[in-house]
Amino acid sequence: MAERAQRNDANEVEEVRQLLRNRNIRATPARISVLQQLRNAKSPLTHADLADKLVPLGIDKATVFRNLTDLTDADLISRRELGDPVWRFEILDPNKPRRPAPPFCVCRMW
Repeated sequence: MAERAQRNDANEVEEVRQLLRNRNIRATPARISVLQQLRNAKSPLTHADLADKLVPLGIDKATVFRNLTDLTDADLISRRELGDPVWRFEILDPNKPRRPAPPFCVCRMW
């Protein structure tokens, strides 16, 4: 069972590397980790969400931010602005053409 999980992880890392290579971007461990987190997320993540997961792996907050910027510029991820001061990021499907972002709502119960 553990061997199968390792094989799946290795396949995912190779897929992420290929996504980066297709955009002529170096496949650094930090970029791979950021993309893996976004690929596995069920909803868009903030910089803080990603930093909470990646800082324990030795990737500092500034590196996470720089990689989010680079990956957004390369059209691998999208940045959402929902009217609050927090950006949210999500992976883009490389097999679909880029379209305007669908609307998102943030419900706050006071």
